[in-house]
Amino acid sequence: MDIILQSIGAELLVVLVLLALPAWALWGWFRQVRRAKDKANYGLHAQPDHCLGCNYDLAGLARAGQCPECGRPYSIGSRRSR
Repeated sequence: MDIILQSIGAELLVVLVLLALPAWALWGWFRQVRRAKDKANYGLHAQPDHCLGCNYDLAGLARAGQCPECGRPYSIGSRRSR
């Protein structure tokens, strides 16, 4: 009886792993696509005095410099970051 249960358990484990691996890969792919879309659309919705990299509020800082949060170069006047 124990051998049959062990055999069923091993087969079930193999089936679960074979189902989980493609699901995990698909989930990773969806996350990657979502991040790429978010990154592409982020500049369109960014506020004028916020960092394009991390959305840190740059109000009160110099008109050009590096974001204190993420280190990305910014220029508030032109809204272009390098």
